[in-house]
Amino acid sequence: MLRSLALACVVAAAGCTRLGFTDHRALPSSATDAAAPDGVSPVDAPTSDVSPVDAPIGPGGDASADVLPLDASSPPPDGAPPDVPPPVADSVPPDVPPPAADSVPPADGPSVGACSVDNWCTIEPPPPTASNLSAVWGSSPSDVYVGGWGGTILHFDGSAWTSMTSGTIQRIEAIWGSGPNDIYAVGYSGTALRYDGAGWAQMGSTGAGNLRAVWGTGTGVVYAGGVNSTVVRYEAGAWSPEQVTATSVTFASIWGSSPTDIFAGTVTARVYRYDGAGWSQMANASGAEGLCGFASDDAYSAYLGAIRRYDGVSWNAVVAAASPSLHDIACLGSGEVFSVGDGGIIRHFDGQSWGTMTSGTTAALRGVWGSDPAHVFAVGDSATVLYYGGPP
Repeated sequence: MLRSLALACVVAAAGCTRLGFTDHRALPSSATDAAAPDGVSPVDAPTSDVSPVDAPIGPGGDASADVLPLDASSPPPDGAPPDVPPPVADSVPPDVPPPAADSVPPADGPSVGACSVDNWCTIEPPPPTASNLSAVWGSSPSDVYVGGWGGTILHFDGSAWTSMTSGTIQRIEAIWGSGPNDIYAVGYSGTALRYDGAGWAQMGSTGAGNLRAVWGTGTGVVYAGGVNSTVVRYEAGAWSPEQVTATSVTFASIWGSSPTDIFAGTVTARVYRYDGAGWSQMANASGAEGLCGFASDDAYSAYLGAIRRYDGVSWNAVVAAASPSLHDIACLGSGEVFSVGDGGIIRHFDGQSWGTMTSGTTAALRGVWGSDPAHVFAVGDSATVLYYGGPP
């Protein structure tokens, strides 16, 4: 009888496996001796539509209506215990869900080369320049502008670099924009450029010396600052000087929370603030080579090796002054702050505490910008460009 059933299974294998009967002579011994996955019993192991080779036909199952049961006195095939019911086809342990088809997150950053232990990486390909780089700004991680010595302006589209015609040989010290077609760059000898989405053009005479900072309100008004106590304002197609201070200072940073709340930092231990009516010196500010903020009562400055926070009342140190010096600072996303400086130093506030990150370079870093805390760019001497894509 068993021989007849086995022969029938060759013709109708699907029917036999449904009944839990298989011709053992047609399968290699490895198939009958296969072990269950570690930690899963043979009874509970997930199966396909084909039942295990050694599963017996249990009494009372569907098989009993079409196939005579084995003689109870005969040993079951391959020594399988007669009291083990056949596993249910396609059974999957409920606590082991199948992997999702999109379980691998897509890459959304640039191609990178060598990375530090804190995930600061070089970008591949590297920028097409050997110049020192001073400034970085972008409208998104795939629309990033970098400025540097000799009038260098580079554009990164997320995968490739382009050298742009700046129309100047002066050093570019700062870049800021309100959007992809409204970008400003300033630099030495009063240089002021605007990019309109098609190309860079001179913005007319600023009447200033070397400019080191630029920021705008997003409503067509732009401020630039530099040596000789200079802060100039661009509006309606022309530059005009701002009366900030009679003290001889060099402005190196400008940031504002609104058109009537603007901070201007110096490298001579002072920060000034514009309230919509005029400028005044802020108490206990201690300079700012870099400025950024989240609100009028939540701003940060980087000066020498210290970082201070303005809480709406006063400036207070959050990172004590120490070597090396810091040159720029960026406030990003949900309260995170990055500051960069000499020797490749990177200070980072994760929203809870401050720490020092390993950048992987000893070059001085002079500019930092990010669209959010998981897309951050830092630039510096010797054509250094680093990218941070979040925690490793």
